[in-house]
Amino acid sequence: NLYTPKYNPPKRVDFRKFKDFFAQDYITVPIDSISKIIRAIKSSENEQLYAVMPIENSIEGVVRETQDNLRDLVNYGYRIIAETQVSIEHSLLSFGQKTEIKTITSHPQALAQCREYIYKNWKDDILVVASLSTSNAVLSLSKDRPDIAAIGSKYCADLYNVPILESAIN
Repeated sequence: NLYTPKYNPPKRVDFRKFKDFFAQDYITVPIDSISKIIRAIKSSENEQLYAVMPIENSIEGVVRETQDNLRDLVNYGYRIIAETQVSIEHSLLSFGQKTEIKTITSHPQALAQCREYIYKNWKDDILVVASLSTSNAVLSLSKDRPDIAAIGSKYCADLYNVPILESAIN
């Protein structure tokens, strides 16, 4: 996500921890991949632009896409100004019941973090589909398709009004 100082009152989403680093309110611009965030930073003329990106996680290790692009950002004059740890808790979200689920979708990182949960509950009897982000996966759910679930946050469940079937699955 990109952040820029808030001068107008459009809808704003505060992401955990970001506001801890800055005194100002910021407008968020959701971007669905790390590579797109990098391209947006490099093409922006806004000197007060900040990006929040994952660098590493405790289950799957280094986030390769971020690591691969950090050197390129340094060449454009950008630098890391803060680091924090954010606890990530994934939930299973669906309009159906757990017993109806035949497909689970989410970002590849979230799917990897929940691999043991998925195997324990479905063995090999589940289709796992990668999505651009956990938010995109949750947005793709439909009341007409109770056989599809997404892995995402409680925040996404609340934001998009999707029932949580199970929490803390990673």
